[in-house]
Amino acid sequence: MSSNVLGIGLANDLCEPEALAVIHEAYRRGLCSYLTIYLYANYTPEFLRTIRAALPPGLRYVWHAGGEFELPYADGRFADQLPRVAEVASMWSPAWATEDVIVTNFGRTKEAGHPNYVQLLLTEECLDVCVRRMNEITRASPIPFFPEVPHFYAPGPDEMHLATFFRRFVERTGAKLNFDIGHYVSYNLLRQAPMLDRIDEFPLEAVGEINTAGGMVGDAQGLTWIDDYAGPINPITVDCLRALLPRCTGLEAMYTETIGAEPWVVFHNLEILNTLFWPHVEARNNFAERGRVWA
Repeated sequence: MSSNVLGIGLANDLCEPEALAVIHEAYRRGLCSYLTIYLYANYTPEFLRTIRAALPPGLRYVWHAGGEFELPYADGRFADQLPRVAEVASMWSPAWATEDVIVTNFGRTKEAGHPNYVQLLLTEECLDVCVRRMNEITRASPIPFFPEVPHFYAPGPDEMHLATFFRRFVERTGAKLNFDIGHYVSYNLLRQAPMLDRIDEFPLEAVGEINTAGGMVGDAQGLTWIDDYAGPINPITVDCLRALLPRCTGLEAMYTETIGAEPWVVFHNLEILNTLFWPHVEARNNFAERGRVWA
């Protein structure tokens, strides 16, 4: 295994009744090597310490933050979030943090399940804000940050395609990305474009992590993609992965979001990701080894 490979991960709500048993069984079977953790505001320090001690000793972690990084938030200072970030780093030692590139400051009183954020605006001004904040985070954060391609629920005032936005973002920051397949598809369907439209322009070489979940086309006109965290991975997503993986030359990890899912769904999704990921890593390592021999 390459030293910079984290492997296959699982995102699971730690409050679910069967969460610990499912995580232990997945780890025992060798299906996952890391857990993507959500640290909600109602989780007490005592609860988190208890959960942390009950998880498999060799398990590693990625932190899915909930507004601490907020790249498009022009009025925020990341320095204000440093105590919180340092607290998470101390307790969990995550390999990195990730968070959708959205603004949540305006909607945190919304009920769960409602659109409670402002989606990314693909404009020059928003790009400048995201670049400025990402560079601030890179300088100050004790945890590496992989911004996540966000979901789109409505057409926006686009001045550029989503792929162009992230290409230019990476060029100006050197950031690694979390590529959420369903989120990228959601953007293209709203535009009545193919699911992986303009993927050749997206900086796939900068993708460090891929996020998958169950999901489906959500309307008769085919304009929306709905994530289904309780469902098995859609064959559409599997086809997208097969198309993307050979071009994700810096990929370190893939995970499945299975929040509220039955145990069989968790294991099913993890098995699919393992089947796809490890041959990709082996092929990449073999290619690098041949390159060293030829040199």
